[in-house]
Amino acid sequence: PPRSTLFPYTTLFRSLTDAIARWLERRCLQRASWVVSVSPGIDDLLRPLLPANQRQRFLVVLNGIDALAPRPPARPGGGPRRILHVGSLYQGRDPRLFLRALGAVVRRRGLTAQDLEVLFVGHGRWYYDCSVEQAAAEAGLAGLVHFHDWVPHAESRRFVEEADILLLLAQGQPAQIPNKLYEYLGTRNRILAFADAAGETARMLATVGGHQVVTGADQAEAERAVERVLDAGPGQEPDEAVLQALTTTRQFQSLLDAIAR
Repeated sequence: PPRSTLFPYTTLFRSLTDAIARWLERRCLQRASWVVSVSPGIDDLLRPLLPANQRQRFLVVLNGIDALAPRPPARPGGGPRRILHVGSLYQGRDPRLFLRALGAVVRRRGLTAQDLEVLFVGHGRWYYDCSVEQAAAEAGLAGLVHFHDWVPHAESRRFVEEADILLLLAQGQPAQIPNKLYEYLGTRNRILAFADAAGETARMLATVGGHQVVTGADQAEAERAVERVLDAGPGQEPDEAVLQALTTTRQFQSLLDAIAR
């Protein structure tokens, strides 16, 4: 039958399945001994689904930093500084604002491929139907932006550890904390993040300190963040106590302590 004649039935079916899913969700929450969320934002979404007198069973346990590297030594001279992005470009993870901002800073400072390079490791050649290589060229970054296709996790971690600045694109996911952020934090390298203003990624990086976060679409703001992360030096380190609290060991100890009470 024509699609138009099926529309009322598909709408009814979707409403029915959504209602069943909500009922199952409530049943799971009601019967659980503990409801563990991996971010405060997800916890905020779940708590209203139960009466106030049942919310003491809710916990936030972050995925955490698996390995926290020693403080990095001073960077030796020679060779370009590397800005690295690892992973795929999808959903709101649009690199074009970063590229435009970096292009403006490169022109203003007269930087060349001997001073700076950008490397996308993974599925980073395209953002949907947009060629990232073409966007980089249009931003005046031809010769500075390079691509390396997918590699095993151990090799991608080596790239992350050896980078000077880590690029995190986390737009359009306010309740999530990407696992990549924990891996980035574990290296102690500088992070330049593009994230939601009221989201969990921006909140965490503000708490840690020492990194740069762009929370809007304003190019001038992005340019200032690029310049600050390029100029960051001693005395602008992340908060050590916060980093230690974010380790997997500390996070899961809080879960064990709650269960043991």
